[in-house]
Amino acid sequence: MDAPVSVLVVEDDPDLRCLHRLWLAEDYDVTAVADGESALEAAVETVDVVLLDRDLPGLDGDDVARRLNADGFQGLIAMVTGREPDPSIATLPIDEYVTKPVEAAELRAVVDRLAARQQVPPAVRTLFGSLTRRARLESSLGCRPADSDAFAELTRRIDDQWATVRRDTSRAQLASMAADCLPPVLSGDRPLEVAPLVEQ
Repeated sequence: MDAPVSVLVVEDDPDLRCLHRLWLAEDYDVTAVADGESALEAAVETVDVVLLDRDLPGLDGDDVARRLNADGFQGLIAMVTGREPDPSIATLPIDEYVTKPVEAAELRAVVDRLAARQQVPPAVRTLFGSLTRRARLESSLGCRPADSDAFAELTRRIDDQWATVRRDTSRAQLASMAADCLPPVLSGDRPLEVAPLVEQ
């Protein structure tokens, strides 16, 4: 029997921390901490998914994500925050961006997508994280490359990542992985379509 997905919840609000842990505890191995320094200590190599609040006391979520990335953390990071996305997330080493309030089903879906993303090749994982950030910025802010240098750089990186991924992965494989690993980021009432992304 496979070990359950290991989830680290990083949330300074004690009620939300408890609630998120309760929502996930039945299906995942969950640890919960209240601040950024504790997150760095708890994010050991067995952690698969980090659900990271952005506004934390002391070391904030942006810094935690950067430190984990610099330390070679192999898990995936979802920013789960009350703050609306801004162009700076284009440069953050995160895999999803979820705006609170969040429902139990949505939180579990985020964990499931990121756990599935752990199983795909690293180049595809990187591509999907970049696509998710771009789609979140486009749907929330209507961002385009001309709007900021960070967004333009993200778009350039996506183009480079596509070229790398296409060398080793067929469209059918990409479509299958995307169905399990990409979020239903909304643009108005329209979900992010997988097929156009794969066929870029």
